[in-house]
Amino acid sequence: MLGALIKSLFGPTPLVELNGPRATGEALPALQQMIRDVQVLEPREIRPESGAEFLDVVILRESLEDYETILQGLFGKPAKAFDENCRFPDDLDAGIDLIGGIDKDQCLYLRRFEDDRTLYAVLWPWGDPEKITLKLGRLDEPSSRTGN
Repeated sequence: MLGALIKSLFGPTPLVELNGPRATGEALPALQQMIRDVQVLEPREIRPESGAEFLDVVILRESLEDYETILQGLFGKPAKAFDENCRFPDDLDAGIDLIGGIDKDQCLYLRRFEDDRTLYAVLWPWGDPEKITLKLGRLDEPSSRTGN
């Protein structure tokens, strides 16, 4: 009943899908280059679980535009922009849950490659208005979702 009321007021929640052409090449080299590109911007903190195939950093909101430029260079537009509601098809939903899920106030980038691997980037604003967590990794590798 509540779901029907919400849909009548706001319309259906859009479904996020991986449409469009796959990125050429393999995902791992693209991810490793993206990690290097982000580190050049000298994030405020690089968390210890980061490595060659996963990055978890804290950035400042004042530099968000610089990070978004790098992310859009690989991913294009976000699959889910800040302050948007969305839902995911089953094949993406489990992977999204493993990286911590995506709330309305967060942003998600996705890109599938020719090798059938999917890269993600998430931007999670903190309660502190100055800080944002940025994570980069692969959805198709359980260890890369958590940083382990």
